[in-house]
Amino acid sequence: MKILFWREWRWNRLILVAGLVFFLIPYFTSTVAALWPRNQPLRSFEIAALYILAAMISLCSSQLTLVCLAGNAFAGERLDRSSEFLALLPVSKWNRMLAKLILSALTAGLTFALNWLVVWRLLGFLPVSIREETDFVFVFKLILSAGFVMFGVAWCFSSVESNPTIAVDLGILAPIVVLMSLVMVDSMLVIGMVKRNQLLEIGFPFACVLWGALGIWVGSWCFLDRVEP
Repeated sequence: MKILFWREWRWNRLILVAGLVFFLIPYFTSTVAALWPRNQPLRSFEIAALYILAAMISLCSSQLTLVCLAGNAFAGERLDRSSEFLALLPVSKWNRMLAKLILSALTAGLTFALNWLVVWRLLGFLPVSIREETDFVFVFKLILSAGFVMFGVAWCFSSVESNPTIAVDLGILAPIVVLMSLVMVDSMLVIGMVKRNQLLEIGFPFACVLWGALGIWVGSWCFLDRVEP
């Protein structure tokens, strides 16, 4: 399993390095903005707000890294059948798939933990009014649920496609389709404002988790069942 995990790291190192760059860019931008010379220096809560915003943007960009990992999971292997590991190692499809999932889970867990740590540590510097008006847990929930359905759909189509780009594109479109479906339900049922808020707070994360889990299950089943040429 260690060899398979190392293989996945080598196979996806370009995606991971690019993801690291996009993970750090928001923090670099906030640092430049905080250190930029001005007549009146930024107050502590303004600097904290800059880095909290950076954490939110960084978490969003990290979802793109995950959807690229999912889209490249199986389709990338079909695109290049010359992988020396596949040729030399008698490994099962289950172990190969498990290595891909472990790499994605570690990437997701690390990016979430670091960004959430930034928000949690700096939240106390914000004024009470801003902390009460902004539900940061809800924002994180929306970002993570959108990222989950993106990953699941990209994982699913990667198992049947030979082009990783198609799988990634369909994964990126997934949360948009879910949101459009909820808007259609809202327009057809003509629900009130309170229920509309509940539709966003509960319906969107639930639909994203449902379709994301279904995509992972279907994609895994297709990969394990498919006989590669």
